[in-house]
Amino acid sequence: MGAETAPFHQIWTMRKLGSLLMALGVLIGGGVGIAMILGFRLTMFPWIVAVGLGKLVFFSGVGFIGAGATLHRIAKRQDDRLKAPPDST
Repeated sequence: MGAETAPFHQIWTMRKLGSLLMALGVLIGGGVGIAMILGFRLTMFPWIVAVGLGKLVFFSGVGFIGAGATLHRIAKRQDDRLKAPPDST
């Protein structure tokens, strides 16, 4: 892999990883939401622990979405820097 293609490969990898993290976050959050709508109960835990676990899993999904969006933003900035003309100062 040449020196010129390495940054583009990194940007592509960051975008793919960001998309994967965001999709995983949507699946996790959607799964928790559907489980709450359908009334899924964790009978092995007291209700307060089950609510805490539901919130923890839901917010981990939000964290995955945020991490994926951050990777997309970093990749876009690097792509913009590579495409920008060199500074003539």
